[in-house]
Amino acid sequence: MRKSLYAIAPITLLLMAASGTAQAAASGKIDITGNVSHGTCDVKMSHPALNLGNYTASDFPSTAKTAVAGSERSFSVSLENCTLSATAPVAGVAGLIVTGPTLPLDADVFNANDAATTGVQLKAGATVISANDKVDMVEFEGAAGGGTDANVADINGQTQTFTAALVANTGTPASITGGLVSTPIMFMYDYN
Repeated sequence: MRKSLYAIAPITLLLMAASGTAQAAASGKIDITGNVSHGTCDVKMSHPALNLGNYTASDFPSTAKTAVAGSERSFSVSLENCTLSATAPVAGVAGLIVTGPTLPLDADVFNANDAATTGVQLKAGATVISANDKVDMVEFEGAAGGGTDANVADINGQTQTFTAALVANTGTPASITGGLVSTPIMFMYDYN
């Protein structure tokens, strides 16, 4: 009896190890995004990356979400190679939807590190942009609304200038965390 237990033990260990391996690979996750629109455009960035510089906690203003002087950098996003479907409505707005990771409870401070107290504030003109905001670029009322119908020539080449700057979600220098501020911000064309 003892011999049979010794013979079975390695097989049992192999099965347990194999089942542990199988459980680790039994599931996986992928995030997939897409967009369905009445038109499409290529979104072109003027810069592939921006460096806002190096600053100390004492460089941040005493008012929360106020840009650090000297950290502001401008870039532009333009729409190119646009097409409109035959079913595009005669009225609508072409623009950009802005997405990216933000600090908890601060949808307008972009940072991939959600434990940080600093991040990037994004503005279109004087308007502060939050995650999932749509920045309108061209509006078409349609002939029935006294305007003109949408056409590719009116959308192609539209450009929006943005300003990025470092901000803190606190006005207290002692509460400002140090470290790298890094955030991917995505601009997705939208027409509705």
